[in-house]
Amino acid sequence: MVELLVVIAIIGVLIALLLPAVQAAREAARRMQCSNHLKQIGIALHNYNDTCKELPFAATNATVSDGDWRSVRSWAVALFPFIEQQPLYSQLIFGNAGNFDTNANPKTNLNTLNGVVVSYFSCPSNTRGKMREDTVSSVQYKLQKINYVGIGGTVRNPNNVTNNIDPNSPSHGVRTFNGTIIAIGTQGHSPVSSYSISSIGLEALSDGTSNTVGVAEQSHLVKDSSGNPQDWGASGHRGGGWNNNRSDDWVSNIVHIYWTINSVCPGSVTDAMCDQPYRSNTIIVSPHAGGAQFTVMDGSVRFISETVDLNNVLLRLAARDDGLPVSLP
Repeated sequence: MVELLVVIAIIGVLIALLLPAVQAAREAARRMQCSNHLKQIGIALHNYNDTCKELPFAATNATVSDGDWRSVRSWAVALFPFIEQQPLYSQLIFGNAGNFDTNANPKTNLNTLNGVVVSYFSCPSNTRGKMREDTVSSVQYKLQKINYVGIGGTVRNPNNVTNNIDPNSPSHGVRTFNGTIIAIGTQGHSPVSSYSISSIGLEALSDGTSNTVGVAEQSHLVKDSSGNPQDWGASGHRGGGWNNNRSDDWVSNIVHIYWTINSVCPGSVTDAMCDQPYRSNTIIVSPHAGGAQFTVMDGSVRFISETVDLNNVLLRLAARDDGLPVSLP
């Protein structure tokens, strides 16, 4: 009996020693799969650009009331035909300017996308939950929270990082248009009261595709100032990953770089709020220790450390045309 107990104890010790290694191996596999998804998204962006002669936009003016959040399709939906989702894309009904058509039946596209999970937009290490639930006209919908966000630009001008683009921030966060996945059309938010910009293609990345990031992970919960985890990542509000709120860029599944990677959200900075899922300046967060993965616009995927220099590196990587190209760390 004593010998049996000793053997059992030894086996227990061995299992305890092996368990961390097994968990580490599993996380390495999840991280690799997550990297592969970002790689496929990068290839899809290039194929979209080759086909449409432009990159997919994050939002544009809706053809119906701005308050109808079902009307504006996200940039992720535009990539469906290029990530093996052509049958799903073909079921969707679009109106003018590439938005969803909600005039005939506002629920048509919601019904099509209800419960759909597109694996390319899901990181296996995700801690945020997979679906966003919402009720429209007494009908409950479940819409996927995608774990990858487009880089819409920078909040601050990389040439003068002490100067915000817009010191009079709207309540949903400052935004600029110097990134890769941008909002287009006439916008009511900064940098001026009315700003018009057209869609862009890869040629607009004048700093070079190898010096510009286009998509980043946002697959982890953000910590608030008290250390509590919060689901303040993109696509956690109303339309999930597929529908945007209106003709500006909040809830467009994009981020304007203001915070360092894996930052704690203070919830008190009025010119770059990060304490709601519909802010355009939510923080890039990842469950992978030490940083997050990014799609570089040359088609590669890079892991960028959370200790990267915000002003001299991360902001410049997020800006496509600031004339200050930097090499990836």
